[in-house]
Amino acid sequence: MCAPIIVSAFLSYLSSSPTDKSYGYFICFMFLLNQGVNAFGWNSSQYLQRGLAMTIRSAMSSVIYQKALTMSTESRLKFSNGRVFNLIASDCANLELFFRDLHALVALPAQAIGLAILCIVYLGLPGVIGMAFLVVGISLNSLIMSRVIQLERSALKATDVRVKTTSEVLNAIKIVKLFAWEKSFTSRIKGERELELDFQKRIRVIGVIFSMFINVLPTLTNLIIFGLYVVFGYTLTPATTFTALTIVNLIRLPVQYIPFCFQLAWTGFVSFERIAEFLLVPDRTNLPTFHEASENDTNALLLNKANFSWPNVSEVVESSSADDFELQQLAAAASAGTRQLKDIDLAVQKGSLTVVVGKVGSGKSSLFHAILGDMEKTSGSVDIYGRISYASQSPWLQSASIRQNILFGAPLDEARYKEVIKVCSLERDLTLFADGDQSEIGEKGVTLSGGQAARVGLARAVYANRDILLLDDPLAAVDSHVGKHLLEKCILEYCKNKTVVLITHQLHVAHNADHIVMLQDGAIVEQGKFDDLIAKGELFAAMMQDQASNKPVEEEVVEKPKTSKAPKKIVELNETDDKTADIVVPVSQAAPKALMTVEERAVGRVDSKYYLVYLQKAGGYLICSLILLVAVLWQTDRVGTDMWLTIWLSNSAPGFSSQGYILTYFGLAMGQAVLLLTMSYAVAISTIKAGRALHNECFDSVMKAPMYFFETNPIGRIVSRFSKDFSETDRQLPVLIQAVTEMLLSLLGIIVLITYAVPLCLIFVVVLIPLYLHFLKFFRSSIRELKRLENLGRSPLFAHISETLSGLSTIRSYQSVDSFIHTNNLLLDAGNQPIYIKSVAECWMSNRAEGFVALLIFAVTMVGLISNASTPLLGLALSYALTLMTLINMVLPRVADLEARMNSIERICHYITELPAEVQDENVSVPSSWPATGNLDFKNMGLRYRADLDPVLHGLTFSVKSGEKVGVVGRTGAGKSTIITACFRIVEASEGSISLDGVDIRDVGLETLRGRLAIIPQSPILFEGSIRFNLDPMSEFPDEALWQVLDRCALKEYVMLQEQKLESPVTEGGENLSVGQRQLLCLGRAMLRRSKVLFIDEATASVDLETDTYIQKVIREDFADATVVCIAHRLNTLIDYDKILVLDQGRLVEFDSPHVLLSRPESAFSSLVDETGEANAQMLRGLAQAAAAA
Repeated sequence: MCAPIIVSAFLSYLSSSPTDKSYGYFICFMFLLNQGVNAFGWNSSQYLQRGLAMTIRSAMSSVIYQKALTMSTESRLKFSNGRVFNLIASDCANLELFFRDLHALVALPAQAIGLAILCIVYLGLPGVIGMAFLVVGISLNSLIMSRVIQLERSALKATDVRVKTTSEVLNAIKIVKLFAWEKSFTSRIKGERELELDFQKRIRVIGVIFSMFINVLPTLTNLIIFGLYVVFGYTLTPATTFTALTIVNLIRLPVQYIPFCFQLAWTGFVSFERIAEFLLVPDRTNLPTFHEASENDTNALLLNKANFSWPNVSEVVESSSADDFELQQLAAAASAGTRQLKDIDLAVQKGSLTVVVGKVGSGKSSLFHAILGDMEKTSGSVDIYGRISYASQSPWLQSASIRQNILFGAPLDEARYKEVIKVCSLERDLTLFADGDQSEIGEKGVTLSGGQAARVGLARAVYANRDILLLDDPLAAVDSHVGKHLLEKCILEYCKNKTVVLITHQLHVAHNADHIVMLQDGAIVEQGKFDDLIAKGELFAAMMQDQASNKPVEEEVVEKPKTSKAPKKIVELNETDDKTADIVVPVSQAAPKALMTVEERAVGRVDSKYYLVYLQKAGGYLICSLILLVAVLWQTDRVGTDMWLTIWLSNSAPGFSSQGYILTYFGLAMGQAVLLLTMSYAVAISTIKAGRALHNECFDSVMKAPMYFFETNPIGRIVSRFSKDFSETDRQLPVLIQAVTEMLLSLLGIIVLITYAVPLCLIFVVVLIPLYLHFLKFFRSSIRELKRLENLGRSPLFAHISETLSGLSTIRSYQSVDSFIHTNNLLLDAGNQPIYIKSVAECWMSNRAEGFVALLIFAVTMVGLISNASTPLLGLALSYALTLMTLINMVLPRVADLEARMNSIERICHYITELPAEVQDENVSVPSSWPATGNLDFKNMGLRYRADLDPVLHGLTFSVKSGEKVGVVGRTGAGKSTIITACFRIVEASEGSISLDGVDIRDVGLETLRGRLAIIPQSPILFEGSIRFNLDPMSEFPDEALWQVLDRCALKEYVMLQEQKLESPVTEGGENLSVGQRQLLCLGRAMLRRSKVLFIDEATASVDLETDTYIQKVIREDFADATVVCIAHRLNTLIDYDKILVLDQGRLVEFDSPHVLLSRPESAFSSLVDETGEANAQMLRGLAQAAAAA
């Protein structure tokens, strides 16, 4: 504010041709003092403001995280994991930028107003008109920018959709690869990216128009002021002219920067609205009433006339603009048939075993979620006497060691811990891991089989030592002998003094229950003791009779004595010898091999190749060079416009009248507008092009990566590339590129102009610039590493958030919310350390840079005073030099920020160029009918998941003939599912070969191979979209084929009842369908392919007897001529198959027909059958004999 006054005094003093220069020296020192005070005040405010912004971002991130832990199920339907993740990753960052520059929203307009007042004071009426024109111009631009708010909202919603879909696909990447759906989902995500970029393009185009007006506005203001000044009969003097020019130049940068601040403010406002919308959604209400457990309690759980309901998913679908829904942990519960639990009267006695039975969709899992408070209670009461531990049907496991997952934050009691390992049948499994219980299991327990994951989840519930255990079908995912051990040793014996509520489809367990609860259509239809319900002869008795007449029970009934909680003496299984000491690794000795890889971190400056890559993606070097040339011409025109003023003042252009000077000035101003418009539009289009190319190449690279990449990198880390890194690439990098280019050219122009006006100042420039560059080099190296540390610190935070959001039900049930919030806050604090140091470093550098500017201005005035420089040229040089302070304040952090943001390009390029890729070569061209017969041959095939890991399959040699049905059995961890993994080349065989119809599958392209095979996976994973999309994402089949498959899968009637038929919405993960319906849809996928080879991976482990029976019936009928390889825990499923393949520790033990294997008492298969109990074994042998005779 003081600078124009000092300039006016200095130029008036010089115009008077003074003999005494003491007053001039005083003015020179005033310049130095003014600049010094300005620098100190600005940087102090910057330091405080950045600290405030960081605090607000951290607080808001923490509040969002806490809200996610408490929000209701209906709220979770509206806000998917991807959407919550984006609020923390992008919207909180937008708020930080807003509060970082909040002071500028006040200071810059105040500065502009103050300068405008000075202009009016010095120039009178022309100044008033000029400032009025400036205000009107800014106001018009503000109207233009109001459109940006609407577009920014749409752009952020489009980003939400893309990030959510990306997260969904990456979380189900194995299914995508098994079905060869990479192209379909890549096309879908690229389409969502195009929509996002379309909004970005519209925002940029408006920004181009805005930038052009804002940049040309000060020049036009000069034209109006000086033109009117002459028209009104005033004489332009150097003092008047360059005071006015100084004022307008000082206004120029605030006016140019104000829109940027307002754009940040608008973006921040939109983000604030989005965050506020999330924070205001309802939390869980009407929660159960918890009571401290006491010896006087009779009941552990008491539900009295309780009614519960799930939110209506279809209503949420219709009302949600972004189609975001998620109930990730409530998949089985929120099914189509159990929207409500009605009139639940249930008293669970303390210390009892209560077994809950019923068909799929009857409301069993809903009952657990009602007890846990996930399902909304509409009436009645729920009283819980004691603390709960919960084992979900699909175990939620953390990316940590097995021990950490079992302890779940509890202190280690080694004796109890070993006992839990033993009763949960984990001893033998842990011996297979190199690091025992210290082995990392990866995100979601990817290194564990389904049975191992279920037992780790059960061990966590048991070790927690809670009063009440809610166990959601933990026996479904394990083999019969392991299930028998878990029932006898864990549930009946170890937990004999606990209250256990067990959901199961294995009705033989009911014999051991103190109380049985049968659910149907969300209501308790029968409950009581086993003998009473059988004697009653109604629904439960009919279900037991139905199982006995249709399927063997597979387990020997364990009688539970009525006089004692302890079971009778049970013969120890030979797998459960006391080996715990060998596999429980002492913490002090533990040196486990980390499963998760350490995120890459480059060191040193960002390699120039990444700048070149970005330029290449933006259109190539030629296009970028032309853009730079236009930028240089624009800056030259801009300086030339003001140089014309010195010619005008000295009237040194022969033949020019006042009108000629004004028209030339106007022409130069219009040239600025055209050149700036051309440059800005070219930058906008080029950066959009670069963003498209980088995203598509990065996503293609990720989709081609092998499975071990996803197993050793947290999904949150990968999603971070497509959320945070691309947010910076799309929104911040283009703005920074243009701003830095303009500002650096302005700096160069100012230095050239100063040395032209006062040549002796070149000496000071030569001295100060190397000193400045020395500090800048030190600063840049520090800021680069701090930005990299910031990115690295962000990944574990995002991984923790992603992991938490997928395990809310488990976290809440263990009352571990506070612990997870504490961990989140620690990660936030750790991530903030480099951010805070970076802010301090930027203020440190800014102080030094502005000190150099102050010295340069002092040198210009002193040298000009001593050398009697031309007053007009000195005035022009001063007017520009005084903008250096503001320019340095703006350009320095942006140059550093640009280099720091280029770290995002570096990280993206790492994924494009450095990720491992699956072998895509196609050495053999197979006909469209391949495989025509389905002959499958394994020859000495061995496999290891990674080169640094031990083999999991050893020298397998066997043949499956066309049309044969082969069952694969073996204890958990034997390598059963790995056979399927090898056939689909999810992991390549390390030795030997697998041939299909005589063709080595390694010679067949991956897309061809996987597209010709069919699979029904263990987990029925569906994607958000429609029924049609989930059946046929590649759009290969007509509607008629889809309806035929739905009819065969017993889903046609259900789909016909839906308003949108085949286009009926499927929410994320298929949570609006029951488990049975989801599995039937997966069966439909396999049927559509009509493949000659079908793989079944424990597909019926979690469904009821009726659904299992129907699926097996359809497979036998529709795949009668196909080769079928089936993995199943229920031996009755496989007993009538043509062959049984028995595996143990990755080795082939035996391979023959069930009847032949059972005829040899010493066979491994015979041993497995005998372990199911005498009566059941006899029944299985009879079925095998009947199948052989057929």
